[in-house]
Amino acid sequence: MKKGTWIAIISVAALSVLIAISLMHMSPNPAISDKMNQSIAKIKVRYAMVNASEEFQEIVEEAAGGDFEQTEIPEKTPEPTPEPIGENVQVTSSNATPEPELTQEQKNMEAAKEGVSLVYMPQPGDVPEISGPAVILTDKPHIIPENTSGVTFDGDAVAMASWEVLYSYPSHCSPVRTLSLFASDNEAEYKIQQEMVAEGKLQDKGTYFFGTGMGTPEKWTERALAEIPVGLLDTIYAENAELAKAAYAALKAANRNDSVEVICAELTEELVSLMIEDHWLMGACVGVNMNEAAEDMLKLAEQLTTTGAVSVINLEIGAICSEDVMEIYQSGVTEPAEIIKQLLNR
Repeated sequence: MKKGTWIAIISVAALSVLIAISLMHMSPNPAISDKMNQSIAKIKVRYAMVNASEEFQEIVEEAAGGDFEQTEIPEKTPEPTPEPIGENVQVTSSNATPEPELTQEQKNMEAAKEGVSLVYMPQPGDVPEISGPAVILTDKPHIIPENTSGVTFDGDAVAMASWEVLYSYPSHCSPVRTLSLFASDNEAEYKIQQEMVAEGKLQDKGTYFFGTGMGTPEKWTERALAEIPVGLLDTIYAENAELAKAAYAALKAANRNDSVEVICAELTEELVSLMIEDHWLMGACVGVNMNEAAEDMLKLAEQLTTTGAVSVINLEIGAICSEDVMEIYQSGVTEPAEIIKQLLNR
């Protein structure tokens, strides 16, 4: 998944926790209580993210409303080495009452005063070393560290579902004659393609790997389409939205008129917009509702700042076909985000 890079932070006024604690131990008169509640309601939470796509950044900003603020996130620094105690130095104990041990939730709330980082789709084993609490969005649930909140979905299940959608797409017959575009040859999508070719379910008409000297995905697709006679290609598979957009542009420019469409293993509002633009060429997308993912990340961030509780939310994956998109669009629902919501909630 292609990503831009943007960095911001969520912070909460330190007084919010103190006010809440005070309210639990006091019974002020109603007038004072109302003023305190109003004060709590006005406390702002500022949202942030590490490594997000531009579309997802916009989704988070919209969900956060006027509370969004971009700023630098401090990286974790190593603890200083303590000074050694000399042999002749006598350590004396204090008669002061020791501070009570904080629960993990209380520690999380304390740390959240400095900020909660939102981390978007990190690579497996590559969770950024960010100081303080974090909420991670990932398609690899196993990479979420202990005592860290997250929003997850199964990326391997998305890969499998996308190939199943391609294989069972209306008008396709086995073997399905396919052009395929991948980010690399290490991804689950490519391994599934190889298995399906070996099983006789697919006929590989050309395979592209990004960043391997094969040119841009759009130019490669243009050349591949020019070499395949009309009627001898069924579909184009794209591992992510960027590759799907390139394949769509090349297919549109080729003007083949032989029912070839793009199938993508990622779901974005931009791809749904292309389905509306030409539902014959942008055929289907598989993934999760990223608006839901953004809202869930913000909920978990607020939960850390208010209760210190850590949670993991699992998103369901779904497939969206252009015919269904057009059905809803023609009924009067024109916003891609709302179309995705309606289709995935069916």
